[in-house]
Formats: sequence, C-alpha cells, structure tokens
Amino acid sequence: MIAEAPAEFALRGPLPEVPPNLLQSPWTWSALILLGAAVWGAVRLARAGRTAADPAAEAARAIDAALALPREESCAALTAALRRYLAAVEPAVPAGLSTAELETRLGTLPAFLPARQPLIAALRAADAARFAGQDADPALIAAAAREALSRAEAARGAFSRPS
Repeated sequence: MIAEAPAEFALRGPLPEVPPNLLQSPWTWSALILLGAAVWGAVRLARAGRTAADPAAEAARAIDAALALPREESCAALTAALRRYLAAVEPAVPAGLSTAELETRLGTLPAFLPARQPLIAALRAADAARFAGQDADPALIAAAAREALSRAEAARGAFSRPS
C-alpha cells in the first residue's frame, strides 16, 4: 500500500461573517411593516364598503313580512323581529331573554322606558297566542310592535343627542 502524501497545511484566513438572524434584519422588519399596512388598508376598505343596517328599518320590514304569514307563524315572526331589534340596538338585551326577563331588563334602560309598555304588551299577546293557544290578531300585535318601535327610536334619538 502506498501511503498518501500528506496535504500541505494552508491557512484559510478569517471565516466569513455569520449572516444576521432573520428578525435582526432591517429588511424583514420593513417587509412586516408593509404587510401590516396592507392588511390594515384592506380591512378599512372592506369595512368602508359595508353600510350599517338600520335596525328599525329591518324590524319594520320584518313586521310587515310577518303579517303575510299564517297566524301561528306570524306571532313567532313578530316577536323575533322585536327581539332582533332590541338585541341590535342594545347589547344589554340579548335576543334569547324571556318576556319576563326582557321586561325586567328594559326597566333598567332609560332609553326604552317610553317603548316599554307597548313592547311588553305585544310580546305578551304573541306569547299567549303561541304558547297558550289564545286567539290573537297578528295585526293588533303588529300595531303594538310598530308603536313600540316608533317610541323606542324617538327615545334613542333623544338620548343620543349631545347635550
């Protein structure tokens, strides 16, 4: 066997500088800032394109649509319209409250005091028709619901005006 000739020893010189960590690079931070600005701008554009729905107008349309339904379904649709309206305009009144809980909760909210009586009357009449089988005219319940809606909107307008 022939032995290999030993390789000559040569100095390599200084090692190249270790590249900076990805988070230490100013280019990474610049790219992240630009990406964040683009996402923020896209979200703002998406939100600007949507118009906030008017809860009172939606409730009025739902009340009109409920009158076209059969009597049993009409009462359920009327109460659902009122409950959706209340949940949309007041976060303290979720749509899942019972009529008794709703009555108690509305008593603590000054903006709904003028609308409380026709609102509770409409909900109680609809509950009696739905759950107790009483004969209730959906047109009368709808009239009470419209009255409650107009009173609630008037009171909300008065309470929302700056002093």
